[in-house]
Amino acid sequence: MNEPLFKNSFVRDEQAIKEAFKNYYFKSKAFKVIYWLYPIALLLSLRSFILDGSSSFSFWLVYGIVFAILISVIYKREVKTAIMRDKELGNGKEMLMDLTVYDDRIELLALENKQTLYFADAKAAFNGKDYINIITKAKYIYTFKKDSFTLGTSDEFLEFLKSKGIKIQK
Repeated sequence: MNEPLFKNSFVRDEQAIKEAFKNYYFKSKAFKVIYWLYPIALLLSLRSFILDGSSSFSFWLVYGIVFAILISVIYKREVKTAIMRDKELGNGKEMLMDLTVYDDRIELLALENKQTLYFADAKAAFNGKDYINIITKAKYIYTFKKDSFTLGTSDEFLEFLKSKGIKIQK
């Protein structure tokens, strides 16, 4: 029989939700590329503005401000929606997350509903301050609270994820 390798149990609260979405919106590879390319585009357009009076600098400056505001608004809306969903689904109860990790999958039990994630469907993992978040190919987030492992440790779990070929991002 496939024995559990790790167990994690915690109440998903606002802090857990915020960290999950912060990783997704501000620390993902796609956004890191944008955060590196934008200053380069801004500097090149500033150079063009100084050398030949090009108006592209204004465009890139406004674009950056609008992009930052938009991402912040989306992040806050997603967090608020997730909190409201948890309250609605929990019907006033706390959202208890029970995660059990086997060699080939993760089983999540929440509100008497079970979900299964096979490692082939995991895209990446974020190693945050208090949580480890696994992002699936379908952009679903499985959250583990670092200090809530009842079987195994968070460090051992991260090593296990690496052995499964899952890239760990900070």
